[in-house]
Amino acid sequence: MCPEVPADLAGALTADGPARLFYERLGRSVHCPVPLRLMTARAPHVRAARLQRVVASLAAGRKVR
Repeated sequence: MCPEVPADLAGALTADGPARLFYERLGRSVHCPVPLRLMTARAPHVRAARLQRVVASLAAGRKVR
């Protein structure tokens, strides 16, 4: 079962159209690791850096693994 999309990720995807469109087209097996990657960050600055990398990858049309 996939975790829900965190608020910071949802906000970042809303702000970045290409990233949002690419994320929405991905299958469930690719959706699940994205929130998990953010949720496992131990420090806020690590989470922010991961969020930035995730959104940049999605905007470039690359899957996040």
